[in-house]
Amino acid sequence: MGQRLGQHFLRDRAVLRRIVAAGDLSRDDLVLEIGPGHGVLTSELAEQAGRVLAVERDELLAALLPKADNVDLLVGDAIQLPLEAELASRLAGSEFKAVKIVANIPYEISSPLMFALFDWQLPLERIVLLMQKEVAERIVVVPGSRARSLLSVFCQLFADCHIAFMVSPRAFSPPPKVESAVIVLKPKLVNHPDRQLLAEPAFRRLVKIGFSQKRKQLKNTLTAGEQLASGEAAAWLERAALPPTARAEELSLADWRRLLETRPSA
Repeated sequence: MGQRLGQHFLRDRAVLRRIVAAGDLSRDDLVLEIGPGHGVLTSELAEQAGRVLAVERDELLAALLPKADNVDLLVGDAIQLPLEAELASRLAGSEFKAVKIVANIPYEISSPLMFALFDWQLPLERIVLLMQKEVAERIVVVPGSRARSLLSVFCQLFADCHIAFMVSPRAFSPPPKVESAVIVLKPKLVNHPDRQLLAEPAFRRLVKIGFSQKRKQLKNTLTAGEQLASGEAAAWLERAALPPTARAEELSLADWRRLLETRPSA
């Protein structure tokens, strides 16, 4: 069933315990789990959290998920379902103090899920995801690395991120062909300057333009993306205190902020 949808089920109990520990759960927590599969992680979460909302897209697996009084099940695609509204309705008038996400997510939705979370206004306290190692490394990579990407910039504005530990393919059934990692994100407050910057459409557009041809110098991508006159992009970089040869992968979060503040239309 899971193999039909490309899912790899975690079977190593030691890894499961480490994932749950990374969630730092209590009975005050409302937890979202995406892709519960056979429910082994769900059972561990239900023992420590106040309530678990499990989202499974495979109807056959959903029917077999172990039942628990504090587990709610939603059947459907996590990217398509209104999960923020579902969680908000459970928070309203409840005793829960925080929302946490702890999941072994289907690897193909790792990036779409992160981009969806950037717009959530819920009080997200912690996100613990088991994902493909390559994606996790792209999220935490520092400026200057060729692996730096749109995802890196947005994630690091959204949250403090670190890789907790690596997971061998042998921990899964069937074993995936790639290495895996558990990443922990501690979202910044919604009113944090970084989150407010991330919410600006002009900023998102700027970063997307910058990484549209990431091997090219920014003066070239900005000239094309912003339809600037010759020399205007170079002047823009100078106002932002960036070298004329700068590339998107080299910029820090502070660099991106200055680039937005000094843009020609500002």
